Amino acid sequence: MTLEHITHYLKEDEGLNPHQLSQHLLWLAGEYAFQATGWERIQKEKPEVWLKLRDQCTSDTQAERKWNKTESGINEIILRNKLRVIEKLMSSIKARLRVMESEARNQF
Repeated sequence: MTLEHITHYLKEDEGLNPHQLSQHLLWLAGEYAFQATGWERIQKEKPEVWLKLRDQCTSDTQAERKWNKTESGINEIILRNKLRVIEKLMSSIKARLRVMESEARNQF
C-alpha cells in the first residue's frame, strides 16, 4: 500500500466501504509514526548543524536557506510535507466514516 494508492482510492467515490477505509486509516497511522521518527531524527541533528551554518552567515534566513540545501534539510522538507499529506488523508477518511455512520443510522 502507498500514499498514492490511498489517494487514488479516496478520489474514486465508488466502492468505498467502512472496512476498507478503516484499514487505510490504520495503515496511514503506522506510516505517520514511521515517517515521524525520521523527522524526529532530523530535528535532533538540526540545532548542531544549523548553529555551524549560522556562524558562516549574516542572518538566520541565510542560515535556514543553507540548511535547506543540505541532505538533511531536503529530507526535513520532504518528511514534513509527507506528514501533512498523511494528516489530510486521515482527516478525510475519518470524515467519510462519520458520514457513513450517520447514513447507517438514517441521520444524514
